[in-house]
Amino acid sequence: MKCVPIEIPCAVENYGIITRCDAILSPGAVLLLRHVREVAEEIFELQPSASTTEPFPRF
Repeated sequence: MKCVPIEIPCAVENYGIITRCDAILSPGAVLLLRHVREVAEEIFELQPSASTTEPFPRF
């Protein structure tokens, strides 16, 4: 077996998280969303989101 050095283009597609605007998120969901935002900010070098400090962010 041999490795062939070729470049394969890889692009990250747009993504999102959809929540209901009339429902309060559970504490676990809030923690998950906060962590996902923090990791996304690190990976994609984004500015911190203002909604990460809200106890129950709404979208």
